[in-house]
Amino acid sequence: MLVTRNEAQATFTLIPQSADEDRKVERVLRSVAPKSRLTYGGRDSDASGRSTRVTFSGFDITVPPAENEPFIDQIRNIAYFGAGLHLLGETTTDNGRIALLVTGGFCKVCGGNIIEWGRSEWATCSACVQKCQHQYEKGAVHGGNVDIGVGLFCGICGVAKPRDPDEAVMMQADRHQAVSDELGILVATELTEEVLLEAIALAKEHARAA
Repeated sequence: MLVTRNEAQATFTLIPQSADEDRKVERVLRSVAPKSRLTYGGRDSDASGRSTRVTFSGFDITVPPAENEPFIDQIRNIAYFGAGLHLLGETTTDNGRIALLVTGGFCKVCGGNIIEWGRSEWATCSACVQKCQHQYEKGAVHGGNVDIGVGLFCGICGVAKPRDPDEAVMMQADRHQAVSDELGILVATELTEEVLLEAIALAKEHARAA
């Protein structure tokens, strides 16, 4: 599928490129109600780590030309950390093809669409993050250049507390050891998507119980 991004509306359009993909779009529209979640099912990637195929309940997105790769990876990251996409409905392209209109989630404060991968997990858009009266707590942090570690983050919107410029950057092994020492969660030497999601879920359970 071809993927286009509308920054102003915070949406992605998934445009089928073959008769088989047309049928997948029709199947999704028949079986999924608007605003329902399209559950993330995993991805295939190339040797460099770029996504080549992202799967959801009922359909998949296979990477087309090279210029479309960034959108595929953006969708994968949003779906991975936010547990899926949300179907908004259908739209018709200039050539008459029916396409899927999706977003990464909805802001719990203003109700707006979200397509930033770090925001979909916490259901808080960037504009509302800027207005948030942050309440920092210690727990598991992840994303960006950190697979998983321990740090301070806002328990309302999820944003990490800015790091002191003089603070030493921890190596991966040290971050994993901190997760084990402070949260009681053993991190595997090689993190797969499944292991990381399980570790994040356990860390959240730990934070709620504390």
